[in-house]
Amino acid sequence: MSREHLSVTKVVASMCLLVLATASRADPAVERASALAVTVCAACHGQNGISISDTIPNLAGQRAAYLENQLRALRDGSRRSGVMNAIASQLSEADFKPLAAHFSALPANPAAVPARSVPLASLTGSRMVFPADYRERFTHYLTMNFEATRQVRRFYASPKLIEDLAAQRPPLDGSAVLVEVYSAKLDPQGKPITGADGFFEAERLLFFTGMAVGQGWGEAIPAMLRNGDWQYAVFGADRSARQGFSQGECLACHKPLDATQYLFTHKSLASAKMR
Repeated sequence: MSREHLSVTKVVASMCLLVLATASRADPAVERASALAVTVCAACHGQNGISISDTIPNLAGQRAAYLENQLRALRDGSRRSGVMNAIASQLSEADFKPLAAHFSALPANPAAVPARSVPLASLTGSRMVFPADYRERFTHYLTMNFEATRQVRRFYASPKLIEDLAAQRPPLDGSAVLVEVYSAKLDPQGKPITGADGFFEAERLLFFTGMAVGQGWGEAIPAMLRNGDWQYAVFGADRSARQGFSQGECLACHKPLDATQYLFTHKSLASAKMR
C-alpha cells in the first residue's frame, strides 16, 4: 500500500472516529429534558407518561407538536393553569421540543401500560409528624367553606409559624399548618346547612391535611418543585399518615406562592395571634 493511500486511509478513519464520537455525545437539551421528565413531570404525569390520578392528563403518545405548543402557552400564560403555569415558567424555549418528543415517544396503549402510575418514591410519604397536641398548642386562625365538595375546613397554625411570620422571616423548624376537613351537614335538598357564624355546620371529620418545615427537608426535592423546606402530608381521621400519598401535586400547587412563603392563607396567618 502506498504512503498516499495510507494517508488517505488515516484521514478517513479519523473522520469516522470523529463522526462516531459526535454521534455518541448526548445532546445536553435532550439530557436535560429526560432528567426533567423523570424527576419533575413524573411527579404528576408518571415516569411512563401515564398520570398518577384521574384528574391529571396522560402525556404518553400525545402528538409532539401539540405538547410543545401547550408547554409554550402555559409558559406565556395564554393557557391558564395555576399549577402548570408555575412549572412551565421555569422552562426555557430549548426545553419544549425535547420534552414534547420524550412524552410523544412513550407508548399510550392501555393494554401495554398500567392504568395509573405509581407516585415517585422520592415524593411518596412525608417527614411531617402529626402534631398530637395541636388543639392545645396551635392557634385556630381560619375556617373556610368549600361549596364544591360540601366541606368545611378549620385551619390551625403552630406558635413557631405565627412567630416567624410576625418577625417577617422564612418559616423555620417547627412551623406547621394542620387543617381539619369535615363533611358538611346537608338539608333535605342536599345543600350544606350554614350556621349562625356563616360557616357550614360540621357533620363528620373526614381527614387532615398538613404542611410543616424541617431543616433540609427540601434538599431531596427537585428545584422546580421545591417549596423551600416545606413538606406536605395527609392524615386519616384516626391521625395515621395516608399510605401512598404523593407530595407532587401539593408542591406544584404551592410553587407559585414563593412570595408568601408558599402559604395560601398567608394573609390570615400574618394577622393571627398566638394563643
